[in-house]
Amino acid sequence: MLVNILDPNREVNPEFAAFIVTRKDGSSVVGLISLKNSTGITITRADGQVENILRSEIEEVAASRLSLMPDGLEAAFDHQGMDDLLSYMSSLK
Repeated sequence: MLVNILDPNREVNPEFAAFIVTRKDGSSVVGLISLKNSTGITITRADGQVENILRSEIEEVAASRLSLMPDGLEAAFDHQGMDDLLSYMSSLK
């Protein structure tokens, strides 16, 4: 678990792989595809915001090789904080 925090892009579980959705207007959204149907897709961004995008607005959907977990997350924790985080995450299994 610590390796995944220190290097989140080393091995990305497909369940947590980010997608880049580019709209026809040139704007893009990066996140997890949480719903896909005949009318559009729903993207959940790393900040928790949810965005519904109609298929008619989509130019391209591309898988990213990057995790949504940001690089450098460990810098926000001291040693005790990281230990507490790892203990908490282990308790969820």
